[in-house]
Parts: sequence; structure tokens; C-alpha cells
Amino acid sequence: MTGFLPRGYYPLSEVRAAIGAAKLGSYLASGDLLGFVQVDGEFKQMAAEGWGQEGSDKIVDAGALDLGDGQLLPILVTSSNPKAFAMKMDARPRPGVTLPPAPLKRVNSGGRPVKWDWEGAMVELARLDATDGTANKTQAALVAHLADWFVKNSGHGDAPTVSELKVRVRRFQEALKPET
Repeated sequence: MTGFLPRGYYPLSEVRAAIGAAKLGSYLASGDLLGFVQVDGEFKQMAAEGWGQEGSDKIVDAGALDLGDGQLLPILVTSSNPKAFAMKMDARPRPGVTLPPAPLKRVNSGGRPVKWDWEGAMVELARLDATDGTANKTQAALVAHLADWFVKNSGHGDAPTVSELKVRVRRFQEALKPET
């Protein structure tokens, strides 16, 4: 499958690699996960009952629906909550994909030591935007999220003041506003 994949939809082969063929088949048959094929540019849901029938294990192994003429339709998988499913899938380790190295600890060059990792906080907001979206979140919700992030990641269990967080969140939100 080429091109755009909606958020929360993954190729069946990726999901099979992440959770195993047996679990995947069971989840598809129970309706906990949903299978889709793209036909003429539209996503069509595959019936959950079909995943429990004979031969469905071959479809799971192939990751595609064989149309019989040598043409394969790739199968996409999601759940009834695509955002939560996307977070689980995106959080899993991927073979061959390496995470960027942790930032180097800064050596004090004579000035006041840096107390807050604002660059890391902006990366966290970008991650949140990519996984959950931030357009529908209030400034207060994003400030609370960042405060929790700082408490977990600061090394001293503290967070910047709310006013400092508001300034950074406001700049982030303004940067993402569409130009008019």
C-alpha cells in the first residue's frame, strides 16, 4: 500500500509482528481489532466473523487479501479507539529503528546552570501533537501536561512556574495556528 495511512491504522503485517499471529487473529475475530482493505480509494471494513473461518490464518500470515489473479489487497488494522491504538503501536520498539541519543549533559561554561529542559518540553509537545493532536486542547490542559512531564523528567521532581509554562505553551500554539 502506498501513500497516506490514516492515524491509528497500521498494515496487518506490522501488527502481526508486534503482537503475534494468534493474538491478532483472535482480536480480529472478536472485533477488538478491525480489518480494512482499500478499494477504489475507500476503506472497506472486513467482517469480524470472517476472521474465525478456515483460511483466515493464511490471510493473517500474508497480511493481504488475495484476489485470486495474483493481485493482493493489503489489509490495515485499527481498533474502535484508533488514537489509543496508535499510541500503543507507536510506543513499541521497532526492529531496525533506533531512537535518537539522549541529549548530552551540558558542561557548565561558567554561567548559571540550566534548570529546565525547554527543548525536551517542546519535543514532548510535538510528540503529543503527533499522537493525540493539540488543536482541541486548552492552554490549561497543555500546561498541566507539561508540568507533569517536567516532574517526571526534571531529575528533581519539580516543574517551572505556571506562568513560565504558559509562555512556552502559548508560543507553541501560536506557531501551529494556520496563517490567514
